Amino acid sequence: MNAPKRRLLLVSLLANVAAGTWLLLHPADRSRAVAAPSVAANTPTGLPDSGKRGAASTLDSPITRGTWAALQKGSDREFAEHLRTEGFPPEIVRALLRERVRARFKDRLDVLQVDAKDEYWRNGLNPPRDSNLSVQARAERRAIYREIDAAVKSAMGADFDAASPSELAVRRRAYDYLSQEKIDQVTEIERDYSDLYQQIREAAGPIRLQSDREKLRLLEREMHADLAAILTPEELLEYNFRNGASANSVSYRLRLFNPTEQEFRALTQIQLEFDREYGTQGWNAAELARRREAETALDAKMMAALSPERAAEYQRVTDKNYQKTANFLDQYSYPPNIAGDIVDLQKSVTTRAESIRHNTSYSADVRRTELEGLYREASATLSAKLSPAALEAYKRGAGRWLQQLQPKPAPTNQRPAR
Repeated sequence: MNAPKRRLLLVSLLANVAAGTWLLLHPADRSRAVAAPSVAANTPTGLPDSGKRGAASTLDSPITRGTWAALQKGSDREFAEHLRTEGFPPEIVRALLRERVRARFKDRLDVLQVDAKDEYWRNGLNPPRDSNLSVQARAERRAIYREIDAAVKSAMGADFDAASPSELAVRRRAYDYLSQEKIDQVTEIERDYSDLYQQIREAAGPIRLQSDREKLRLLEREMHADLAAILTPEELLEYNFRNGASANSVSYRLRLFNPTEQEFRALTQIQLEFDREYGTQGWNAAELARRREAETALDAKMMAALSPERAAEYQRVTDKNYQKTANFLDQYSYPPNIAGDIVDLQKSVTTRAESIRHNTSYSADVRRTELEGLYREASATLSAKLSPAALEAYKRGAGRWLQQLQPKPAPTNQRPAR
């Protein structure tokens, strides 16, 4: 899971925890607190409705600050059952239970933060980064969170895997072609190898030796072998289309292409074959040079798999200059087609500028005048497409080619007066 998705899930989780706690601690809103959990009947978890309270419901009495303490009595399993009795949906139960369990590990987690200096003048509002922790501390912290997960899973039983709508969407995208048993096996393999990858990267630090690269490549092969041992060839191929490094590489390359599913799968199949030969990570200098040399043929093969019209579009939107321009324009909410118009203008103007510079019949003054006129023409065209603020920012960044149309001031040969 990439960083933005992890941050989104974390925010969602914290919001759920806050909402559940707030409902329990605000007596004035008791009527809404009682009604709120009824949404559990509509959750897409496939679980039976747990919103009906029994005669012993804690919330049948006025809600006070003691309500939370009453719900927390007993074991983790009893705590989870109390929340279910009150009608909270499984994802809220899981979030609250995780916070309860995590509180028991607070001292052990706090000890690991000793190496991470939480200084406001260095970090601002952000907490200390993981990079401030030692390799051993990060390994110990991962082990603690595994203990927390194990405790939560033991207390919740089958409900541990109940998911919120956003989590369900992620699971469907990644694993909807697998049985639940195989999903559990695959996710466990992913988690184990994620830890191993992290350990190698942390031990290596910013400078990776050849031995580190070889370890990473070995892990990649072993993970593929472990997945192949539990999945059929068809399932493994589908996994690679949805979750593998090759598919991620193609998705990133095609982010401005808007491919159909058929196009994506055809291009990912080509990328898979390429990566089997050249690998996806851990190259030495010679291997990386060999891979980059082969990438020209890779692009040609991908274009050959598309229709002529789509191949032309692929070539256009995967151009680095196009992507740089599109990324800039996205900051100002301009549609991608504007990037195409600007790149076409750049190519046309750059070609004309080169013709002016190499025209030997031009004097220096004529050449300067022609280039200045070309600069004004290009600026006027851009002004019709971009706001003044966007145009100025473009000239300073992605549009630096415009500045090359302006002749540099002639050097002065005058010596400073003594």
